[in-house]
Amino acid sequence: MTTDVGKFIDNREKIRKVVPPDYRAKMWILLVPVITTKRLLEHAHTQTLRLRAEALPYADPDIVVMPHTLRSYEEAKNRVIARQIDRLHLPKVDHADYGSIEDPLIQTMYGKLSRTTGFNNSDKRSRFIDRLLVNSVVGREQRDWIRDHYSELGVELEDQLSDLEARLEAQYPLDQANPDHLLAAILRDTEQVITDILNVRKSQARVMAEGQVAQWLMHCPLDFP
Repeated sequence: MTTDVGKFIDNREKIRKVVPPDYRAKMWILLVPVITTKRLLEHAHTQTLRLRAEALPYADPDIVVMPHTLRSYEEAKNRVIARQIDRLHLPKVDHADYGSIEDPLIQTMYGKLSRTTGFNNSDKRSRFIDRLLVNSVVGREQRDWIRDHYSELGVELEDQLSDLEARLEAQYPLDQANPDHLLAAILRDTEQVITDILNVRKSQARVMAEGQVAQWLMHCPLDFP
């Protein structure tokens, strides 16, 4: 820490050439595997006073030197990754009329949704099922892409969706006895989970949420009285 803070001070001319004129660093962070002694924190305080005394043009007057564990780095990295995913473009998928396919899983979904007030009309129900199935295909592709490129976020997303699925069997039916309210609640909560983890646009989160709900409707975790 002492050596690296010294470089931050001694290389002032080089640093001034590569940072914006109005840049002022507020923290100087040393990444360590673990923090096991308060002596490291005490030494960081000493280096903080050292840095402030130099009055560096690229350092805030109240700059702080602090040690952070590698876990902090992972959390920060995941936040950066989440912001990058906001620019993810969904692949285009050819549209098909899934609602008219005579498939047992689709018929299961059709039967469940017929017990809701919002989709008791067969034409409206078919259009909604068609949309859910299209989003199931697109959402699965997006989740596979995230898993392949950002494995930490992919694992966290699948864990949270698995938790929601477990709650479908007990908590949700107790909280939402009305089929329409239950469907609205799980759509909303699934979209919120995806938004919180991936920080994607609402339209992208909605596609993935509706795709997941389609899977739950077809494979039985989500049902209505």
